Amino acid sequence: MPYRYALAAVCLVVGLSFVWGCDNSKKEKTFQYFNKGTEYLRRKDLSKALHYFNQALLLSPDQPDLYNNRGIVYYQQKNYQAALTDYNQALQLKQNYPDALYNRALLYYEQGKYAEALADLDKAALQQKDSAQVFLSRARVKLQLRDFQGSISDLDTYLTLNPQEAMGYESRAYLYYRMHQPESAQKDWAKALSFDKNLPLTLANQALLEARNRQFEQALVLINQALALDAEETYVLDAKAWIYLQMNKVKEAQQNIELSWQKDSTQNAWVLRNKGVLLLAQKKPEQALVLFQKAEQIQPAVELLYFYMGEAYQQLNQNEKACGCWKKEADLQHPESLKQIKAQC
Repeated sequence: MPYRYALAAVCLVVGLSFVWGCDNSKKEKTFQYFNKGTEYLRRKDLSKALHYFNQALLLSPDQPDLYNNRGIVYYQQKNYQAALTDYNQALQLKQNYPDALYNRALLYYEQGKYAEALADLDKAALQQKDSAQVFLSRARVKLQLRDFQGSISDLDTYLTLNPQEAMGYESRAYLYYRMHQPESAQKDWAKALSFDKNLPLTLANQALLEARNRQFEQALVLINQALALDAEETYVLDAKAWIYLQMNKVKEAQQNIELSWQKDSTQNAWVLRNKGVLLLAQKKPEQALVLFQKAEQIQPAVELLYFYMGEAYQQLNQNEKACGCWKKEADLQHPESLKQIKAQC
């Protein structure tokens, strides 16, 4: 479940259900506007979609489906406050409306409000126990909250509902890898590849496992196979840089860091971590900490982020903060974090 995965797609209502009565002429015209708005939304013509949903709401301002769909338009326009207002209005008109709950969770996730996203998905899951999308999305939220076991539990449910979905096995394998359960990870990676041979993220994560085991030659073979499948994927470039960092090949690491940075310097927490690790090696903990904190704001579940934050705090003689960071990685059985806690905390 590497970082490029956002939550699953928004819940678009395609059939309008009137919750209160209205006269037939208004109802018919509202349906026409709703259908046009929905069709333009599917075509990604957001300005026209917004126009028709606005027209529908002028006629029928008490219909939650209209607010839900207009909220999607605002969300896709990155007008997050307007989207939130519409989702809230939909939920005011229709309490615990699962589509609006899901879409609001998507918005909260995008804003890094993971606790709020989880609360909405919990409510949605109670009503949609057969919705694979809800459980997959909740697994991703739990990952950012560092609830790895809870994330695995939701992926178990997702795979029960979608037993031949490669992405589910790929995502669960990543969690097992992070929890230092390599046999379970390898089993899920093999299952994912049995459904889809072209999985660069799986190959990248297998490479990271080989690097963790100091099998660098095999790690580079796998990471190059991943790049052959997708040379533009920043996660793979970041993984290759990470492997070179573990090999103490700074020049090669820097080359891959710069390639990744050129492709995404704003929302790529992995490249920020890698740049921070280089700064730590240069005894520049203040600068490293700035990058680690930026990475934390984007993706708090980045591998070993808190270990290196702890190292930065230690260099700054802030031992209490260092111990708090190491504890987060020690919970995942990271050996170096466990050693630091035993020695320093």
